[in-house]
Amino acid sequence: MLRVALIILCLSSLWLGIVWPRPNSGPIAAQQMPSRAPFSLELPDIGTAPITAVETHIPTTELRTMKLTVRQPFADAINYGKIYTAINGEAANTICGNIRSSRVGKVITCDLESKPRFHFQTGKNVVEISAIDHNNQSYYASYVLIAGKESIGGGTPGTESSPPIKFSGRKFAVIIGVSQYEFRDAGLNNLQYADSDARSISEFLLSPAGGAFKTSDILYMENGGATTEVVRDALMRFLPKAGPNDLVFISIASHGSPDPFTLFHLA
Repeated sequence: MLRVALIILCLSSLWLGIVWPRPNSGPIAAQQMPSRAPFSLELPDIGTAPITAVETHIPTTELRTMKLTVRQPFADAINYGKIYTAINGEAANTICGNIRSSRVGKVITCDLESKPRFHFQTGKNVVEISAIDHNNQSYYASYVLIAGKESIGGGTPGTESSPPIKFSGRKFAVIIGVSQYEFRDAGLNNLQYADSDARSISEFLLSPAGGAFKTSDILYMENGGATTEVVRDALMRFLPKAGPNDLVFISIASHGSPDPFTLFHLA
């Protein structure tokens, strides 16, 4: 009996010694708050309700603006300069600089049209927002937006979009790839993939996705068969075949150098 009493006494002591969790307030409560709690995302172009979920499907990539909100009561403790945004891995503060206060918190409006590299793409897009408050507490949320291929229109009401223009001319292509160089002492080292890239382009142009060029309308030269004289002579004989409504595609994979008079590079 004495042994049983001692065991019960020990268990009672352990029970009384346990510190049970209770609601916190102040900085401790903020640390236990979910990191994404202050944020929500809105897409006005498609009229969605505020998004808080980690992953959401949206019907289109045709978006002009995006709004991110730092909600109350967190917003009062976060300065404007401590809010950071990113779209698909690239810092987006340059297009998300419009921040205003509202009754719900601080609203950041991102102009997705101002820079093409921030346009949404079909499939997966990742939007990130982070902030640091006066107590140096960090918050972070990411939103995975799976975009579909639907169009939201945007044309003049009552009018139909024009059908795509079908190209009816003849299509010519000049493809040159040089990986092997004879005069390497001048710094023209051999290249690994220029000739294979040129072959890939030529094969692609023959496919329906590449325009279904005719084999007879593709002039292909590579390595030792693409000397200056041969290329010049071939172009003089080949290019005059093209008429006013025809298309000429030229691709040169080789060493290049900057043109001193323009921003382009010459192969």
